[in-house]
Amino acid sequence: MREEHRQDLVQLPSYAGPARVEHVIACLVYPWRLPTWESYRECRRLFLKARLPTFGGAVSVWLTATPRCANPERLVEAWIGQIESLRSF
Repeated sequence: MREEHRQDLVQLPSYAGPARVEHVIACLVYPWRLPTWESYRECRRLFLKARLPTFGGAVSVWLTATPRCANPERLVEAWIGQIESLRSF
């Protein structure tokens, strides 16, 4: 894990923690080169997820990426499946 990602994760509780809801989703999105993004998308590994318990609820952390020269349709397709998976919470 890169140092800047580690620092982002350390700051995450301060942004996601104050919400007064049972479940918060915090998504960190990083820029990637298009070939790397396409490779991860094809392997269905664009989203890494973890769920962390908090006082009275949970924070889901999603790590993902967007290609630097993004085709909007491809991005939307990748995100739709993840958003639809929220129905299982």
